[in-house]
Amino acid sequence: MALFIALISVIMMIISDLRLRKVSLYALLTFGCSILIHSCFESGFRICINNVIGNILLLILMGLIGILWFYAIGSPHKLKKAMGCGDIIFFAATTPLFQLYEYIIFMIASFSISLLWWLIMFFTIKKRTTIPLVATSGICCIAY
Repeated sequence: MALFIALISVIMMIISDLRLRKVSLYALLTFGCSILIHSCFESGFRICINNVIGNILLLILMGLIGILWFYAIGSPHKLKKAMGCGDIIFFAATTPLFQLYEYIIFMIASFSISLLWWLIMFFTIKKRTTIPLVATSGICCIAY
């Protein structure tokens, strides 16, 4: 049941992100809680917590590298536009689902599909557009 609720929540977030470029905090919280409950029952509490801790540490490391990169290229003002809070919360909410190596594969697949989406939009619309990261990552999450 928790997985079904998570599926409904992620579908709502995908639609919202594609249409409005915004994601509901309630949908994010529902998704995160449903995933956490499902993962604890599926894998056990200890494995679920290990997955969360390892994957959150990976997210923190990636965030620090991103911050350093923006400062290194001399564009710290662009940092706020690079990734939204909803994107960060979504990736944090998916941490119980994956072991570390699976999470890395999930992130690479999500970012690759996001980049592909952006390239298609850039060359068909001929203007700069933002990347619906929750939508493309949500599609990867459903595929998993």
